[in-house]
Formats: sequence, C-alpha cells, structure tokens
Amino acid sequence: MDTRWWVLVFCCIAVSLPNFFELQLSTLVQRLTGTASACTNGTESCLQFDLMQFNIIVGVYPWSRAVAAILAGILVDQFGSKYVLWGFAAFLFLGPLIFTLGAYAMTTRTAYALMILGRMIFGFGTGGYEVLLHRVKTGWFLYKELALAFSIEILFDRLGTASMFLVLGGLVEVINMRGVLWFTFGLNLIGVAALLLLAHLDRVRTVGLFETESAKRPWWTIWTALGQFDTLYWLLVITLFLYDGTVQTFVANAPNFFASVYGFSEGSASYIVGIIYDVCLLSPLIGWLADRYGHRDFGIVLSTILVFVAFLLQLTLYPAIPGASITFLIGSGYTAFAPLIWSSIPLLVLPQNVGLALGTGKFFEYAGSGSVTATAGAILNMTENGDQSAIPWKEFLICMTVLASVCVVLWSALLYFNKVTCGRLTLTQKQRNAHNVIREVTPLNLSF
Repeated sequence: MDTRWWVLVFCCIAVSLPNFFELQLSTLVQRLTGTASACTNGTESCLQFDLMQFNIIVGVYPWSRAVAAILAGILVDQFGSKYVLWGFAAFLFLGPLIFTLGAYAMTTRTAYALMILGRMIFGFGTGGYEVLLHRVKTGWFLYKELALAFSIEILFDRLGTASMFLVLGGLVEVINMRGVLWFTFGLNLIGVAALLLLAHLDRVRTVGLFETESAKRPWWTIWTALGQFDTLYWLLVITLFLYDGTVQTFVANAPNFFASVYGFSEGSASYIVGIIYDVCLLSPLIGWLADRYGHRDFGIVLSTILVFVAFLLQLTLYPAIPGASITFLIGSGYTAFAPLIWSSIPLLVLPQNVGLALGTGKFFEYAGSGSVTATAGAILNMTENGDQSAIPWKEFLICMTVLASVCVVLWSALLYFNKVTCGRLTLTQKQRNAHNVIREVTPLNLSF
C-alpha cells in the first residue's frame, strides 16, 4: 500500500479516538451539574456545576483550539510537520490527565479550575494537530482524491463521535463519571501514538523530497500572505465561524434538551444526539462526488439550508416533532459541510500559504464554537433561582435558528463571488489539474 494511504490511516486514528475525550461532556452533562438520578439518590458523588459553568468548560476548549490553530498553521509552513506534531502531541497527553484528575478535587471550585485548565491544554493540543493533519493530507493528496481524503478522515472523525454517544451513553451508568473519564483518557493515548507515527511518515516527504518555498520566508511576511486571501476565502471562514459554532453548541446541550423536554433518559438522549454523527457514513460519497463532479459551492449551500430547516422545525414544532428527525437533518447537513469546506480551502490560496489558510480557518471554526457556546450558556442560565425545570429552551432554539439563517445568506453571497472569480469551487478534479505540471508525489511504499 502506498505511503500516502498509511498517512491517511494514522490521520484517521488520530482524529477519531480523542473524540471520546473531547465530546464526553455531552454525555456527562447531568453528572457534572448534579441533576442525574445517580447524583440525587446518592449512588455517585457528582459535581455541582451550574449550566453557565458547564458551558464555560465547553466554551473554553474551542478558544484554546483557535489560538493553537493559528500558531500551528504558521509553524508548519515555517518548519515542517515533525517537531510541531511532537509538541502538540505532548499537549494532547497533558490536558486530559489534568482534566481527569480534576474530577477528584475536594471542592467544586478546585474541580472547576482544574477542569478548565485541563480542557484548555487539551484544546491547544487538538487545535494544533488538526491543522497539521489537514496540511499533511493536502501535501500527499493535493493532485488526486483531495476531497476523498478529507471525507474519509471526517468519516472516522464522525464515527468516533457516534461511537462515543453509543458507548458512553450506556457505560456511564455502569462505571460512573470518573470511570468514563479514565476510559476516554486511555483511548486518547492511542491517538497520541498515532500522531508520533504520522510525524515519522511525513518527514520522508517534507525532508527527503523537497523544501517548500514557505519554509524559507521570514515570519513577518505572514501579514502579506493574509492580505492575499480574497473575498471568497473570507466569506468561507466567516460562514465556518457561525455554522460550526451553531452545530457544536447544539450537540453540547442537546442531551440535556432531549432529557428535559422529551423526558428521555441519559442513555436515550445520547443515542438521539449520536444520529448527527451516524449519518457520517455518507461522507466518503460526498468527497468522491466533489472530486468527480465539482460544484462544492452548491453542496455547501445545501448543507446550510438543511441545518436551518432543522432548527426552524424544532423551534416551531417541539415537542411534537420527533427528536431523531431533527438530529438526522442536522447530521445530513453537517456531514456534507465538513469535507466540502475543508477541501475547498487549499484551492483558494497559494501552495506556500496552505498551512496558514487552514490554521486561520480552524481559528474561525473554534472561535465560533467558543462564542456561540458562551452565548448559549448565558441564555440557558437565565432561570429564576436556578430552577432547572424552567430552562429557556425556546430562547436557545431561537438563537440557533437565527445563526443558521445567517449562514444561508452568507453562502448565497458566496455563490456570486465564486462565479466572478473563475468558479474555483465549481471545477472538477480533472479540470483543476488539466494544466498542472506537478503531479502527486508518492515517494515510497511501506509494509507494516
């Protein structure tokens, strides 16, 4: 098997297993806020965070990812991937360890501080390595099967998330909150090992074959590179800011929403939310279609419309409308959105600026998650005397619907700018490569 496919294998491992630790808060929300039946009947000693504190713990994570994304994009363009991957792998180990130990703190205040610190460090690690993985994939797949490579990685990313909801939804009732934290920490260590192996494989390409032009440029030329990004690129990342922030905020709060409004148990609510990621099985098909037939622009517009319709239906019809139908619509849009938008970014910038462009895109994605999550936390915390039965879910859904509608408007404008800039998001892989002198580089074969 060609080396580039081994690279993709380790990319898939690195993005899927840390998802268990990243998104476990959705499953543990009632344990962290002390509202689960196991907490009230004394079966487990739970934490007592309010919803504002919980959403701050969730929201601080994407902000640290945002900072790391910019830094990683700059560093990988300057110095290559090997040592940068090593550094972010260290953060990926240290952050979860601190977060898990925080659950054993004697006071809620100490637990809150340790969990925020651990979550920030973990976010710094994941924010950096995700940019690096995108940059590595672009280097190995730019001239062939680019969208397919992104979509396969996203498939494993979503499968990891869907598995998290399926596994942890039932596991938390057996091994309790702290057992789940250690279980996800162990899976995260496998992801760290995959990053170290990936750093070794990519070194062959970046050192053995060529030295990129971007590695020779002074760091202060970054501002010049940012100035070269056109309107189409900036519209794309602004939409990414709003779209991902909306979906991720809903995922973080949805188990609590379905438990409160629909009366589901912890496990059932997690299974319903997991449908968003179950639809990811369609992701490779989306990538293949984008490479073969182009029209990424129309595909992304359709994905924003699906999410907007889902929130509009949920706002106007809940609790009459089944929760599973809403999460299916959101999952369909989210599955198409990710591979299309991330495989589009390398097509809009110069090759030496790909790392910076991906890092900037990740910055906007994570900043959107942090901003929208903090806003949602403030909305959901507007209860009288902390009455958990009076959580303002309608106001929360109005916020989600408005943000989704703005995404639709922005991408409608993007269709115009794509048309007047030679339709770069419309071209097929064959059309893009018709005049390319460079072809894909596969320097060696490895048998493991």
